[in-house]
Amino acid sequence: MASSSPMKPLCTTCGNKGVGVFKCEGCSQIFCRKHSNEHRDILIHQLDEIIFEHDTLQQTIIELKEKQNDYHHLIEQVNEWEKNSIIKIQRTAVETRQEIEKLIVLQHETISSKLHHLAEQLRKAREDDDFVEIDLRLWKTKLQELNINVTADVHPTVTIHEDPFITLVSQLNIKSITQRSEDDEKLVRIFGSVQIDDNGYVAIQRDSTMISYVSGKNEYSFGRYKIKFNIDKTELYHTTVFGIISKMEKFTQWPSSCHGWSNDDTYYRSGMYHSNNTNMKSDLKGQTSFTIELLLDCDNRKIQYFNEQTKNMRELNINLEKCPFPWQIFFYLRQIGDRIQLL
Repeated sequence: MASSSPMKPLCTTCGNKGVGVFKCEGCSQIFCRKHSNEHRDILIHQLDEIIFEHDTLQQTIIELKEKQNDYHHLIEQVNEWEKNSIIKIQRTAVETRQEIEKLIVLQHETISSKLHHLAEQLRKAREDDDFVEIDLRLWKTKLQELNINVTADVHPTVTIHEDPFITLVSQLNIKSITQRSEDDEKLVRIFGSVQIDDNGYVAIQRDSTMISYVSGKNEYSFGRYKIKFNIDKTELYHTTVFGIISKMEKFTQWPSSCHGWSNDDTYYRSGMYHSNNTNMKSDLKGQTSFTIELLLDCDNRKIQYFNEQTKNMRELNINLEKCPFPWQIFFYLRQIGDRIQLL
């Protein structure tokens, strides 16, 4: 009986054509001598690719570290911003101090000039022997006014506050609060039961059964102007409106030229009532006392207000067809005791 020869393993690559003589322990495949060398070359090439990817990743990491270490230019930008901001603040402080000094000197010079002029009048009256009781009373009144200005402490005559309409580095404004000018805004034109006090700087509603309007004396047609005032309400039942109207508007009915805001956070444009966007944050609503700085920007045909309590700002564009120049400030009062005070 004939015996059969054992089966030899075949090369994975050659198939039935070659005998396998080497087994790869990694993939468990068997190769002939030729394809065993090729298989090894393939593994070496794959290793080279992995080494290349590793080296590439390593170089990328090194470059990223170098870029992260190279942040001094960002610090320099921050330092430059800081330096410029300090320079602006210092310049503003210097200019403000100079303005204060000029204002104080001007106040003293104004008083000295008035006193000198009065002295000349008195000297001439005595030399000419030309004066009567009316002259004496007038001179005495002027002398008393000058005496009040001279003896008053100088510091309360000046206030400093940040300008909310200038950003980054706030500009400072100086204003005398004891020596009011004839050019100052005053409340003069009224309709209804408004009582004007403090020489036109205060308006008070005296009868809640009547609607009342009051407007200022100054006219605004060009430039930018700021008017600061307090609004004090006795209760929230009736609203108070502030803003502008056209001087040509007559106080016979609700002014169709009115542009402004109400303390219930609504606003008026061309005399018409509008509700604010529901997404807009509440500002005046629920408040019985607030300080407002109203900006009239005639050049850009708009008005703004800044609420000193909430630091919020609102803006309205003005329809010149409905509210032609010149503009005047305007207030609507209804509840008895409601009070407007110009600052």
